[in-house]
Amino acid sequence: MKSHLCVGWWGPSHGPWEWIQSQFERTTLLNHQTIDDWVIGSRDKDPSVKRIVLLGIEHRTDTRPVAWLEQQQRSEGSSRRPSIPSSEIGVILGNDWHGHRRTHPLPDLSPTFYWYQWFDRIFPWLSEFIESDSWDSTAASKRKRAIQKQSGASQSHATPARIQWLMDRSQWQSSRLGREQHDHPLAWVITDHRDQSELWQDTCQSVGMRVVASRWDRDPPSLQPQLIVVDCVSRSDNSKPSIDSATRAAREQYPDAFLAVVSSFPSWSEWSEWQQQGIDAVLPRPAALQGFLFYWEQWRSRTAA
Repeated sequence: MKSHLCVGWWGPSHGPWEWIQSQFERTTLLNHQTIDDWVIGSRDKDPSVKRIVLLGIEHRTDTRPVAWLEQQQRSEGSSRRPSIPSSEIGVILGNDWHGHRRTHPLPDLSPTFYWYQWFDRIFPWLSEFIESDSWDSTAASKRKRAIQKQSGASQSHATPARIQWLMDRSQWQSSRLGREQHDHPLAWVITDHRDQSELWQDTCQSVGMRVVASRWDRDPPSLQPQLIVVDCVSRSDNSKPSIDSATRAAREQYPDAFLAVVSSFPSWSEWSEWQQQGIDAVLPRPAALQGFLFYWEQWRSRTAA
């Protein structure tokens, strides 16, 4: 599913980073010498084109993009106009950054993701720009201005940027999903944990979907599911062959269904292997379930067109 955005990419171009770049129709490769000129020059050339910057930061030792982020934050806190608003910069981290908010925090004015959050967090965030009317009038900035106006809060006393962004996005996704689910599609959730089963059922039903939940070793549903999610949390070393068997069986039995697998900390090697097995999406645990269902609905709408 291609995203109609003009993306400036500063980061690696191998493994997961190459895969993320492949999701876009237009990508311009940037570095510390060209990023500011690209942002300013492209905006002056055609202000109506939706352009954003994505920073792919693989290791904690990659200091140049972090320094540029800090410079952007300092610019927004001063009278000097930054080259691009922080809300229009997405930071995508590699596995080396796990736990960074405690040990190596980044500037929090820009949305920050891990590479494997494409399906539940990154794509929903990008969709807000796709829906916007222009570069300077994104859905996120509209909501931010409305919230500040209603609350009368000043910038120094407003809700922290990252928390407000999460609240806004959750509300936006809920409203979109509520409008788009008209035919009550069926989701089959394969899980070995009651809490995960209830979480998926509650979320799917809240947006008008029907849900069947079962263990990996139970019979599949008699009806054709449009969405299959394998979310097994067992820590047993013997669980992986069973999960792999479940995904292979689900793909063989329902070749047209969208198949997703949940993993606590997905690695690039795992995701590469799963793609070869016909799996359509990988999700971390915990995942933003509404964000993922939004992605799936967009995929479903486009493949049905």
